[in-house]
Amino acid sequence: MKPLTYRQEFFCQAFVQGGNASYAAGDAGYTSGSRRQQGWRLMKTARIQDRIREIQAGMAHHHGRDHEVLLGKLENIYRGAIENHQYHAATRAIEAQARLSARMQPAAGDAALKSPAHPATSPVLVKM
Repeated sequence: MKPLTYRQEFFCQAFVQGGNASYAAGDAGYTSGSRRQQGWRLMKTARIQDRIREIQAGMAHHHGRDHEVLLGKLENIYRGAIENHQYHAATRAIEAQARLSARMQPAAGDAALKSPAHPATSPVLVKM
């Protein structure tokens, strides 16, 4: 398949960021008088659609890794707090993990993206 032109690639990137074909066409350099038509035309092109899906998939994968890193950092904070008998801080770390995990959950019915719960988000009883 023929590679996208610079302008087409820029259109795809702008569309993923903004979600509007007309504005993305303007950002890609199409004139204000033709950007609506060019945006519509570009969105009908299979190569453009494929590239947009590819960019979105990459962003979703990267976003998931960011969440995993944050959960790992919160787990380290939790463990350090428990070792230092800072139970309030440990509880706060667990609460933050739970909130972050809830944001990571896919929309209902999207079974392909569901991931197992992070072990640090399960309830923990702390003796005082």
